[in-house]
Amino acid sequence: MSNIYDKLLKIVICALIAGDIAYAVYALLPRSGINLYEQHTAFPQISGIMYDGGFMPSEPAKCVLLRVTADGCPHCREDKSQYGQLRQSARSLQCKVIEVSPRAGQIKGSSDPTVAHLQYVDMQLAKVLIPYETPETIVLDNAGRVVWTREGAMDDSALSSAVKSLRALR
Repeated sequence: MSNIYDKLLKIVICALIAGDIAYAVYALLPRSGINLYEQHTAFPQISGIMYDGGFMPSEPAKCVLLRVTADGCPHCREDKSQYGQLRQSARSLQCKVIEVSPRAGQIKGSSDPTVAHLQYVDMQLAKVLIPYETPETIVLDNAGRVVWTREGAMDDSALSSAVKSLRALR
């Protein structure tokens, strides 16, 4: 009888190990292009504590480019060029550019005064954000509704689509 239990125990252990391996592989695979937010999902006005300790109040904006990022994120470095181009397009259209870290201390402020780096966001925004994987790039219209979103690194095709979405907000 103990022989059956030994075999059963070995099967259970193997199944658990296989499940852990499958989950680890899934977690390590890049999932670029996943949209976490439905089109037209409403975001609250964005406010919070910036990297320098100052408070960024919520202010109406023509549009918002919101980026969830972290300094140690390899995918964030991977699409640095595309994100830089998108940020430049957003600023040229007078959109507000905001970068948020999933956890406090994961981004450092930059010398670019046109980008708000938030370390802490207000609770209303925190309830809406789904920082599953960085980077997340979200374009919001003047009513705070999602018009374009992407989880993971952007490629040239995603950049083109994001810029097109921004231009449609004119």
